[in-house]
Amino acid sequence: MRKSEPEAVDNSGPLSRWFEWVSHGCEGPQPLPPLPEAVRLHTRRRRKEVLAALETPSEAQVCDTLRRQFPSGLTCALVSYHTNPLYAIRERVRDEEGVDIDPFDQGGQGTYQERLSFELAEGFDVRVLTFTMARSFLTRQQYLNIHPSAPVVPVPHSGQFVEDASGLVKKENIYFIIDELVDNTVEYLVDHALEVDFFSGHYATGMAAVRRLSRKYGDAMERTVPYSATTHSLGWDRFLATYDVYTQQELARFNFDRRLEEEMVSMQGADAVITVAPGEVETVTHPGLYNVPRDRVVTIPGGVDTQVFRPYRAGEDWDAVTALRSRHKLTEGDRLILVIGRLWDYRRKGVDITLEAFAGARRVMGARAKSLRLALVGVPPSEDATGKWGRLRVEVEELVAKSGVQDSTLLVEMIPHEVVPAWLHFTALSGGVVLALPRVEPWGLMNLEAMATGNVVVTIDKGGPPNYIESGHNGLLVNRDDPAGTIQALAQVLSDDELADRMRKNAHITASTQHSWADVARRFLWAHLRVMDAGSP
Repeated sequence: MRKSEPEAVDNSGPLSRWFEWVSHGCEGPQPLPPLPEAVRLHTRRRRKEVLAALETPSEAQVCDTLRRQFPSGLTCALVSYHTNPLYAIRERVRDEEGVDIDPFDQGGQGTYQERLSFELAEGFDVRVLTFTMARSFLTRQQYLNIHPSAPVVPVPHSGQFVEDASGLVKKENIYFIIDELVDNTVEYLVDHALEVDFFSGHYATGMAAVRRLSRKYGDAMERTVPYSATTHSLGWDRFLATYDVYTQQELARFNFDRRLEEEMVSMQGADAVITVAPGEVETVTHPGLYNVPRDRVVTIPGGVDTQVFRPYRAGEDWDAVTALRSRHKLTEGDRLILVIGRLWDYRRKGVDITLEAFAGARRVMGARAKSLRLALVGVPPSEDATGKWGRLRVEVEELVAKSGVQDSTLLVEMIPHEVVPAWLHFTALSGGVVLALPRVEPWGLMNLEAMATGNVVVTIDKGGPPNYIESGHNGLLVNRDDPAGTIQALAQVLSDDELADRMRKNAHITASTQHSWADVARRFLWAHLRVMDAGSP
């Protein structure tokens, strides 16, 4: 299938000049106008990109296409070296393998990959090979815990840029060892005589990897192998959201120049580009930014496992909720404001904004706020043998102390995904809310999981959340840059039981009926069949 060509690059816009400056390592004087003004001008002038929905056949029709076109079965290689989807099923892996997955591997992307792999294997008989970076606790050549047809394969490397004894290499530094990881992946595929039908790269490092894998593995097998790039987040969006939060020296460690370059080249060369949120389409296709042809872009957001994330059932969930309450000394009268995620990345997750909103809501509500407890779930551990968490833990504790709410704030270390439902159930039972005020949120899987369990979610009005939350109907959207408005919204939903109950009911309906993982897998698979010769009309 012939690929369409990118448009002529347009660097005339104010935001485009900033993109070019960051792509070249932030060298030389900063472009004019200043970044906030450039964003304002771009927002005022932009043409909003809207993609037509991907017309996807039914599950039965997709399965029929697979059987006709791939009678020997379809194999895809899913690559994101910095993410380990086994963390999404951490407790099961611990029970089955005796392996304790590093909490550093948690996050929505890992859940996306784990659920996608399972649904592709279980629902469509696709063999899914997931390649992650080898760590000291991953001693086997492959792990079959997700599904017998969806092995997770640790890829070894020489040990450069490791952060600790576990072999962790932070994602910002994987660009420096990407060629070594790719070569070792090709060697594994060739040695095991595995025939891959397409490569799927996730996040910037995964895109960079599959662009190389498509060529190197294709050369080794003497055939053409297509590849796709799935965003999960974009370096440019991350830069915009954090530019004024970090110093120039701190920004340098994120290697935005390498990330933007790899994203741009990889997406422009991809057979298909999958954005996880509709809001990313404009950035991906803009001629002065990533400049990807629109006909190669589809949007496939993440889903919800409605068998796990559902409203509280006393007969099934009482033990887990009771154990949680006892462990963290929560009483039945406590109303929980739950903030959950990778809070070691506290600046991007907006922990400072969250604390300001919580403190403000307590002041506004007065005596009614005595029962409120803020739970920050996902902070770095207090005991840190590795040395990578200590400073971050101290910084989070200092933020809490500065906000003056330490008497009603609970700091909970990073938890496996299996424990999340208990926290969400307790929050809903307590009449609390789930609060999410990150500086950048492409989609927000945790928001949907919270909604599916019957929670009110208060989150930002930018990025992914407006695609599934109608403010006042099934949640509340706030402008994170408007502290007074955020405080007012939080106090309102905590004070109006009728409003909160209505939003909880509507939230559950939205999340449980419109965002299944089976549908995500079906759309993902069809997006690839469209661009492969076997699936072309």
